[in-house]
Amino acid sequence: MNQFADTCHTPWGDLNAVTRLLSAAEAKRIDLGVAADGAVSLLQLMEQAGLVAAGWAERILPQGYPIIILAGAGQNGGDGWVAARVLAARGYALTVIDFAVERQLPQEAALNRAAAKAAGIRIERPDVFMAWPADRPALIMDALFGSGFLADRGMPPVCADAISKANQLGREGSVVLAIDLPSGVEATTGRASDPSIRAELAVSFVRPKIGQIAHPGVLHQHRIESDPLGITSEKINTLLSDVGPAACLMTDRATAMLLQPFQRDRHKGQGGKAGLIGGHETMPGAVVLAARAMAMTGVGYVSVLASERLRSDLLTVLPEALQPAGRDPSWLKNQDAIVYGPGLGDLETVSLTEVIATAKRLVIDADGLNRLARLPGWKTMLAARKMPAVLTPHVGEFKRLAAYWDDDRTAGARRLALETGCIVVLKGMSTVTAAPDGQAVLNPTGNPGLAKGGSGDVLSGLIGGFLAGGMLPFQAAAAGVYVHGKAADMAAQEKGERALLPQDVIEFMPRVFRSLG
Repeated sequence: MNQFADTCHTPWGDLNAVTRLLSAAEAKRIDLGVAADGAVSLLQLMEQAGLVAAGWAERILPQGYPIIILAGAGQNGGDGWVAARVLAARGYALTVIDFAVERQLPQEAALNRAAAKAAGIRIERPDVFMAWPADRPALIMDALFGSGFLADRGMPPVCADAISKANQLGREGSVVLAIDLPSGVEATTGRASDPSIRAELAVSFVRPKIGQIAHPGVLHQHRIESDPLGITSEKINTLLSDVGPAACLMTDRATAMLLQPFQRDRHKGQGGKAGLIGGHETMPGAVVLAARAMAMTGVGYVSVLASERLRSDLLTVLPEALQPAGRDPSWLKNQDAIVYGPGLGDLETVSLTEVIATAKRLVIDADGLNRLARLPGWKTMLAARKMPAVLTPHVGEFKRLAAYWDDDRTAGARRLALETGCIVVLKGMSTVTAAPDGQAVLNPTGNPGLAKGGSGDVLSGLIGGFLAGGMLPFQAAAAGVYVHGKAADMAAQEKGERALLPQDVIEFMPRVFRSLG
């Protein structure tokens, strides 16, 4: 079975294990495909979307707040017109701000605007919204732009002014609800124009969009609620079967499926052998953190090849770790997985060329990535491996490995994975794990407390341990990132983000594993 198959469920064996995220083109294709089947029309889909948006507005509407709906010139505006009609029929005080007074709307949106007018709903021009007083908080429903928005095209100044006004009111007590996704955020990339809506809630239709999870788009809504509008996972995968690999959102369920319970008669030989190469004497903590995290994965053996001066430190902190004496030629071949780079500095133990050629399964991190960027022909070497290596760069390291960077993190990770035949873990908020065929998983766990030296060492140790235990590289990387972030989230609940340390992440890993069953 291809571990990088073109539907999200294949690496986990369950259709609903992960959540498929949609690009703008995929969202449009689903709408048109469902309508073409004849079971439901585009007008009926819009009606359902508006009903869902209205329902969420009712749920979060503070008592006494009026409702303002910002209706744009496209189908997203049509969703807003439906929501207005539904909410007005239920007795709510509302005003629709029409940003398409002089423009021709798509057929479905035009019909719903006409229905709202016929129902006697109050409709105003944008200047009324711009004059809205800050001391009169409201529920503001953003239906200006849908998933087709592109930042490079810009937006009409009147819409930009309205978005700035909505954000200002949101800071002063109003509540902002985005219909489908916040206006100004690109559905496919996560790029956000200046300004872009900052919403308390985004009600996403069919599935969340990639740009709502990818950075920086993820910053533009406090939370996301998604409604399938009656469209099943099977239907989505059928309609998108020929559009290429998917982007997905990692979940508890998918991670739990990879963390299989131990057999009662398990022995340490079945747990795998994980090796770690790093540990310059000036950076002893990196290799210690990586080794401790590696040991937490359930691997049978952890072996560390580091500076001789770190032997006593390792023995004190992790007495379970083996420390090969000298340069044993067979050591590298005997490891089921190798993590190369934590705290490596200029330490010379095993050459990176030999590691790439010999290691059965491989993670390259930290100083290992810096060495990789200087190694002639490194992409060709990695592409020739039987088992894909895992590269774990942060943005700075990524830029040293790749000549391109345009803030589309998902596309960047996919491109480097394709060029190298590697699994690329592009670290940061909503970490992206990408495979050579374009499959990508975005990670929802983690918090700003991870932005400290040593966090990456913990992550590389986790991934290396999962690899040694038998997971495939794409699975090990996605699971490692998820567990790492979830442990940080649990730790932050007790310690707070400010005081969170990488070693706390390790200490909370047992809780994560227990919570995942």
